[in-house]
Amino acid sequence: MKLQDYLQSSSEYLLECLKKDNSPELDDNDTVADFHAHADIFSKQDLYDTLDSMVKNNVDLLAITHRILNLMGERTYDDVKGLIKEQHLEEELGYEDLGRAFRINHKGRKLTLVGAYEVEVSLDKNSRFLNHMIVLMPNKGFDKYIDKPRSLEDFTALGKEYKAILIGAHPYSVKDTQARSRLSKYRVAPFNYHSLIETKFFPAVDSVDCVSSNVGWMKHSNNLLEKRYSKKPLWTSDASIKSDFGRAGTIFKLKDYKDGNELRSHLKNLMATGQFRTYPGYKSPISALKYLLDFIPHQYPQAEN
Repeated sequence: MKLQDYLQSSSEYLLECLKKDNSPELDDNDTVADFHAHADIFSKQDLYDTLDSMVKNNVDLLAITHRILNLMGERTYDDVKGLIKEQHLEEELGYEDLGRAFRINHKGRKLTLVGAYEVEVSLDKNSRFLNHMIVLMPNKGFDKYIDKPRSLEDFTALGKEYKAILIGAHPYSVKDTQARSRLSKYRVAPFNYHSLIETKFFPAVDSVDCVSSNVGWMKHSNNLLEKRYSKKPLWTSDASIKSDFGRAGTIFKLKDYKDGNELRSHLKNLMATGQFRTYPGYKSPISALKYLLDFIPHQYPQAEN
């Protein structure tokens, strides 16, 4: 990135943070979705904190997104379903198991939670960079393939096998496997890498997302995506702090669905046809600092090519 891009992106981010209210206008038929949110749900309290955040931020549909290698100690969607049953919370929550989704009634709101995995993919075995991809609502059993980064071709085939929706996560924010420090591992993709993103990654996924966690100069990654992606990108939070769930999101007019499989089918069709609207948003500097302080202690292993 050029110095001018750093400065412009950072100033744009700060201006976004000064906006007092990012809440979208909604009607009764709108479903607000956040497909990229890292919820640490280890206890009943964690679960209720997540549900409270969904209600407060008007999120109707949340993806419990598990990172590759479980580096941050996150629980999977199926772990959370197990917790609800172990704690005997079904009646208390009005729990309805829909297979690849489940519904809960909380504070007068009907909330839906689904599963997702954020995996690392290699677009070129000779490249030092890795991209992230959201594997949304895969059939049960996909988790056995998240032990390491894999090629884009491998994960695309697995996504098809497990009937998942594939979302290119913040495509222009990449992981540098040759970075010398943990803090410098994530960066905006260099210009000479853009063609791989645009010719290989974009055609392989069902959609892509801009994220609220691209703060400061990383906002340049979102700007690139909105300019260079020929379709309409989703917006998600990529949040690791519960209060940030739904800071950015995607709004659908969802038809009734009998189970998670039908919900997944509806979502895939609506993404493909661009039948959604979005609202952007960025985490605050304080929230970004909290995330950074949590991120620093974790060791991130070198990816295999």
